[in-house]
Amino acid sequence: MFGDPDFLLRVAVADLAAYERFYSGTLSGLPGVAQVTSHFAMKAVKPDVGLPLDA
Repeated sequence: MFGDPDFLLRVAVADLAAYERFYSGTLSGLPGVAQVTSHFAMKAVKPDVGLPLDA
């Protein structure tokens, strides 16, 4: 397989331990999931204002 990943999944969890539980207990066991690459934010550069819902 070439190019970009098939899916980008943004996950909000309480802490790194919660992500590890999600990863090992749910995500990695899904059918068709062969590889997972994770990226973590070191700090918030600007506050998250959410998504515009009035479009």
